[in-house]
Amino acid sequence: MEELTKLAKMELKHKRGFTACGKNLGVEIGVNAQEVEEVMPEIVTQAPIVNIHNLDTDYKTVHYDKLVPLLIEAIKELKNEIEKLKKE
Repeated sequence: MEELTKLAKMELKHKRGFTACGKNLGVEIGVNAQEVEEVMPEIVTQAPIVNIHNLDTDYKTVHYDKLVPLLIEAIKELKNEIEKLKKE
């Protein structure tokens, strides 16, 4: 759970009319891949767009599906702590 406390929510507003994969994205909510990589490098990879467009950048992407089990375990830990505090 300690790793999760080091992450912060991020909102990204795309410019009007911006599209990716055929979708008008508007506002996206997520986490910063570089921050995630510092604490959980196994769930961060190079963004596919880098190879698709042969870009000379270091864009990263987070595999959110791999983040979900960590969130579930963190919730369980918090629940156990709450139950313990209730008994005191």
